[in-house]
Amino acid sequence: MSTKGSQYDEAFKPDVKIVKIVNPKSLGVIIGTSHFMATPSEIAHSISGAGVEDFGVAFVEASGPQLVRTESSGDPSLLELATENAKRVGAGHAFIVVLGEGVFPVKVLSRIKNLDLVATIHCATNNPLQVVVAASDQGRGIIGIVDGKSPPKGVESVEDAAERQRTVRGLGYH
Repeated sequence: MSTKGSQYDEAFKPDVKIVKIVNPKSLGVIIGTSHFMATPSEIAHSISGAGVEDFGVAFVEASGPQLVRTESSGDPSLLELATENAKRVGAGHAFIVVLGEGVFPVKVLSRIKNLDLVATIHCATNNPLQVVVAASDQGRGIIGIVDGKSPPKGVESVEDAAERQRTVRGLGYH
């Protein structure tokens, strides 16, 4: 299909990179896209409201001074990790949340998703994580996530399903 005369820049070929998220302790990580510099403070407020005391939030500003904006509570190493990863990804309006040990993203995910300034949640995981980033002459954007390992090794058995249910109940879910 020809794109001649269309909105597409035929001469442009995006530079696609895979950015590994540094997370040596397999902490909970949430990556998303927002649209306003109040993102770190709004996300921090929502996480604190869920009773979580240790976290770091970093937001890549896409206009103006183009800074990495940050908020945190508790362990300062969580803010360092969120900031390091936000700089590595470098995608405009991306945010990265790193949660303290023993806190799973599911504890705060709904609160973050319900913020008016959050446009997209790309992932919420404790797994090894890579971010697929496209770069253009304008900037960088997240185009995908590689979460955990694949392909699957099989389909769960009856015993596997029972173990999953025990684990979920042990974490306080039904």
